[in-house]
Amino acid sequence: MDTVIKGFLGVFIFAMIVYLSAGLISAEMDTHAARSYMDSAKKEIAESNMSPTVITAVQEQAARNGYQMQITTYGDVLETDGVELKMTYHYKIPILGVNQTHMERGYVN
Repeated sequence: MDTVIKGFLGVFIFAMIVYLSAGLISAEMDTHAARSYMDSAKKEIAESNMSPTVITAVQEQAARNGYQMQITTYGDVLETDGVELKMTYHYKIPILGVNQTHMERGYVN
């Protein structure tokens, strides 16, 4: 009887570790996707020479992907000197009750 209890306890602990690991991997995948989008957004803005239409398109695409992006341009009306991107995304690990908002910052000069 003692062996059966230890066996079930071992299976239960193993299942909890697998569930926790899946939650951690999912959260890290979400973080990687957000950072990847930020990198591609910076590249796209830089390659367009900081075009206002591209900046607007990047901001709209971020909203469709579930991110909140705030874009600040620096310089005058005719020539943009730099762009600052602030993007927030959700970081969740359900089994631990973690539900936070993280922010990524990026700059294009």
